[in-house]
This record gives sequence, structure tokens and C-alpha cells, in this order.
Amino acid sequence: MVTPFIRYEDLPDDLAAAFERWQNGTAATMPYRRAAYAYDFEIFMSRGGRSEDAEIVARYR
Repeated sequence: MVTPFIRYEDLPDDLAAAFERWQNGTAATMPYRRAAYAYDFEIFMSRGGRSEDAEIVARYR
């Protein structure tokens, strides 16, 4: 089974920064530097990120 990854460099800068803050504050696994498992990114987007990043995440939903 292949697990897809999200690379920070493929995201808009503001969304990447919001995701990094969320990822560093949770138990989300960072398989590589500035990368994440796609399912962690999906969780982040579905929950709206951290409260201070909700506006940023809402722009990309």
C-alpha cells in the first residue's frame, strides 16, 4: 500500500504555515522534513486547523 504525502512546498505559503503550526502541536507524524501524510492534512482541513488559523483554512476549503 502506498501512502500519499503532502509536501509543504506544494501548498500556498499561508496554508503551509498554518498546517505546520497544527502539525507541530498535535501527534501528527512528519515522515519527512516539511512533509506530512495526506490523511493528517485531511484531518487538519476538516477541523479547520488551530483557532487562530481558521480564517486561512476556510479560504482553501
